[in-house]
Amino acid sequence: MRATRAAIDLADSNPILLWLIASKVASNKLTYQKAKPLLESKQKAILKRMYPGSNALSVSFIKKIQATRYNAKEFQLVSALVENDANINSLRHCTQVNLDILSYFITEDYALKVPLVKSLISGKGKDIDLCGEIQIKIHEAMDAAWGIGHGNPMEALQRCSSYDQICTLHIRWVERNIGSLVMFEDEEFSDVSHFGLHMPMAPGTPEIEAITSISGLFIEGEEMEHCVAYFADDVINGEATVYRVLSPQRGTLMLLRSSNRFVIDEFRLAGNEEPNHESWALVRRWEKLINS
Repeated sequence: MRATRAAIDLADSNPILLWLIASKVASNKLTYQKAKPLLESKQKAILKRMYPGSNALSVSFIKKIQATRYNAKEFQLVSALVENDANINSLRHCTQVNLDILSYFITEDYALKVPLVKSLISGKGKDIDLCGEIQIKIHEAMDAAWGIGHGNPMEALQRCSSYDQICTLHIRWVERNIGSLVMFEDEEFSDVSHFGLHMPMAPGTPEIEAITSISGLFIEGEEMEHCVAYFADDVINGEATVYRVLSPQRGTLMLLRSSNRFVIDEFRLAGNEEPNHESWALVRRWEKLINS
């Protein structure tokens, strides 16, 4: 697009809006002949022309979007945001929309309704470095809420304005979900060998012990404070085996089979901490042994 006076003015006052117009011209969704008079219109009229089906998008909201690199990733985020009235309504009261923070939560639009997430997207709060962890905890909490038949988990999430509140809710729902799954196993699988699980893919050692029951899998996740229990379907289907690592550090590993070889897919300590060199050396020796 040529740098007309109108385009230069729009670049100064609302660069995101100019970016959206330019992208439509570049993708041949809007001709330059039609774009030129559009640029000379008022910004509200431009939005109405470009997004006629939106009842939420406004000039003031567009101006809140903070792009820093103006690259393809940021454009995908902007497009996903401005083309979804529900997302716009969730963030309409944010003082700004930080695209880096938004990238963690845009695929799960329910997260945009959580006060802590709104605060982070506005560039506020002390938990910005924890965005990835917050996204995981919200996702796991919603999964657990579904598992326990919670009637309205969003009502509780919409009261969470701090990371500690998210963690408390996450622990409460995940523990209840684990409890209900273990109870289900006791009732449904008590007469089945290995509680319906396949035999371990490979033999263990005194330091590396296979988990051979559903309840053992959930107890491991609770004890080690990580989400290994969410791979229960893979274990039940015989696609993976989970092992307790007892020394030199207490950990959990998951073994898969790939191209006729056993492969360690995950190895983590409590709280998803990374094992040290000595622990990795032990499990690598075991991996080599079971593949020999």
